[in-house]
Amino acid sequence: MTGGEEMPMIRTVLLATAFASCLLGQQPAAGALRIGTDPWIAWTPLHIAADKGFFAAESVQVEVVNYTGGETPAAFAAGRVDLATMMVGTAIGHAVEGHAPVILAEIDWSHGGDKIVTRGDALDPQRSPRIGIYEQSPAITYFLHRYLAERTGHRRDQFELVLIEDADTLVANFVARRFDAVICYDPYVQRAQAAPGARLLATTADFPGVMPEAFVTTRERLAKLPAASIDGVLRAWIRAAAWCADSKNRPEMHRIVRERMFPEGNPDSAAIDAMLATVRIHDVATLRVRNAADGPLVQIVGEMLDFAQAGATKKITATDLIDTSALARALPPQQATTAAPAK
Repeated sequence: MTGGEEMPMIRTVLLATAFASCLLGQQPAAGALRIGTDPWIAWTPLHIAADKGFFAAESVQVEVVNYTGGETPAAFAAGRVDLATMMVGTAIGHAVEGHAPVILAEIDWSHGGDKIVTRGDALDPQRSPRIGIYEQSPAITYFLHRYLAERTGHRRDQFELVLIEDADTLVANFVARRFDAVICYDPYVQRAQAAPGARLLATTADFPGVMPEAFVTTRERLAKLPAASIDGVLRAWIRAAAWCADSKNRPEMHRIVRERMFPEGNPDSAAIDAMLATVRIHDVATLRVRNAADGPLVQIVGEMLDFAQAGATKKITATDLIDTSALARALPPQQATTAAPAK
């Protein structure tokens, strides 16, 4: 962001109480397929697909529900939305708690948008034992684990994690010195960085792919929703992501982001571009690689599950959570390469 401007980039926080209502078996919403999302710049293609008619071109009636206060998980669990965009680590955390999310496709990752900020030179369990976080799930704790293991030699369980889900309140508590370090995301974390004595230790860009994000549904909904509808949503997303990547569309994309994602904040074009620089929205080639059988998505989900289930006797596996068959159908066919004629 520029000029200290603050925009509501609230990502999905899946509450256990909300997920519990999935057990009630609500039916998907009649008519339009409803997709729950939050004002997070990586999910711009959803709004592009709606504005440009890409969903309609796939013969799918879609309503993109842009929640502004983190209500997506409750709406998702209550059956008011059929699909949702969320952090992969969030879904993993609730799977470990006994729920049944299904990861349909990794579509992007945070690449610098999430940061670890502390006072002093480093995280130290003796001098800086309390860390404020905005979500208690592997989305955050695995990022912290990677930083500690690769940069300090400390363990996560040597620190006290203080959960404050509201980003404004979280950063205010850090500034007020109620804890010693904070993990938060732009633009809110910028105030933490500006606090006296604060130091930026690491961002998600230092660990590429450590915080992936995805389309998620539940096992029950996956069985009930028409496969053609899910395929169409993913094809429209793919088309919209390619549209976003075309520089000639940048001015129109800025307009759509302002009108559909941040209707109250009205960020300028420079601010939107600054937000986009902190995420990586996957193109077709990256989607294919990241979501391949036994590919990077399976690997990172497996690593997060091992981390989250340490000491558990019965463990969930990555294959229990991932079903990318719809994405495989939605991706354009790979063009066959022909060998050069022998001389």
